[in-house]
Amino acid sequence: MTSRYLTAFFLVFSWPFVAFASQPTSSHEGYVIQVLDDYAIVDIGGEQGISVGDEAILVVSDSSPSEQIITKVIEVAETMCRISLEGITLATVQVGDLVQVRTAAQLADQSDESEIKQLRSRFGDSRVSHEPLSNLTAGEPVMVTLVAVGDLLPTEVNLHLRHKGSFKTFPMEPFGDAGWTVTVSGEEIQIPGLEYFIDGTLEDGRLIALFRGDENPWRVAVKGGSRGKGWTARVGGFFEWQDFYLTKPNHDSYWHASLDFAYRLRKDLQFEIRGGLGALEGIGGEKAAVESGASPNHRLITWLYFEPVLRFGNNLRFFPRVMLGGFLKYVEANPQYWLWKPNKGSAMFGTALHLEVGPEDQFSLRFGGQFLQSIGIEFDAQVTFVPIKGVPMGLFLAASNFPTADEWAARLHLFAGYQALEWLTIEARLGTNIRSTSHAGIGGGLSLSFGW
Repeated sequence: MTSRYLTAFFLVFSWPFVAFASQPTSSHEGYVIQVLDDYAIVDIGGEQGISVGDEAILVVSDSSPSEQIITKVIEVAETMCRISLEGITLATVQVGDLVQVRTAAQLADQSDESEIKQLRSRFGDSRVSHEPLSNLTAGEPVMVTLVAVGDLLPTEVNLHLRHKGSFKTFPMEPFGDAGWTVTVSGEEIQIPGLEYFIDGTLEDGRLIALFRGDENPWRVAVKGGSRGKGWTARVGGFFEWQDFYLTKPNHDSYWHASLDFAYRLRKDLQFEIRGGLGALEGIGGEKAAVESGASPNHRLITWLYFEPVLRFGNNLRFFPRVMLGGFLKYVEANPQYWLWKPNKGSAMFGTALHLEVGPEDQFSLRFGGQFLQSIGIEFDAQVTFVPIKGVPMGLFLAASNFPTADEWAARLHLFAGYQALEWLTIEARLGTNIRSTSHAGIGGGLSLSFGW
């Protein structure tokens, strides 16, 4: 028996939480969602003016003819109430039984008892079983399952979920004879919480509520996870060494280091804010001058950067970056080529722009470019995939005239990461840098990231 059929079997016969295929329409109607020793919990969708001591009429679904038990409300919460089962045989009360609460004002009106019979006949024998979501962790995917049995069976079922604003719709897939399921990706599970409801379409086109509705959705709190599971704050460091001419090491090369900070706001658009400190030192020049052993150009700069991460849906992210800093060293072998020659202490400017497409934890393509004053321009593309959970791998390809804005080179690097602990991720890079067939080198880098 497959896991899906086991799930359907469990839901149909255990009925942990059951709703009728048609939601109660009276302002004081609900259904039993849990039966305990001396009381039952009733989902009424809101307080609706109900008070402790109000009369509760419990319609036992499996009795023939329909049995009505009179009891009292003993506690009222935001969307639930408790009714007393004192003196009532527990075996006669089941999850899914209809309950109508009659307030003191309604009792004074002495409403016709035939209303209860009309309520009972409206639901027939159709039932829906769904265990509401709870104890969610940010960044972790979750499976939502529902089982519908009886006379009114839907041909389509949809999950509607939101963090705020409008609901997003997730079609559910059928399984077994009466089951429906959908897996919500970890990107949708964000702190502080979410709301959802489930509805369906009958064969004749009618829309029916299966679990809650857009006016009274189920609310679920979401707790923060680790870096790989929805981290909120992160600090990391990165260092790389790139050499473009192994024949004469340290004649055409640079090192680059950064200290990075990030905080996730988890808004609809402004998803994350990043910032940090960077530094780069490089020597080089025109290819012929480097190969002849002429005095190289020399740059040493440091900067601060700011980068907001903008999210458009689940599969599109935009990374604009601004860098402001200064020159700690500037040596130019041919200063006549430059209209403006920086000095030690001169200000510098840089910018970068990248676009990333695809789910962050599966397969993504990132491309864009960056500019650093007097260092050069680099256009790059990166493909990332996750063959094993917690182990991202990929390919980085770039065209760059770093580190002195003279000769262009192609860079091809492979990288792999590993989430060593829930709060620690390591990534390493190794590849080649090629200006020509006779002028090439190797490079690599290492990064550490701590999230919580």
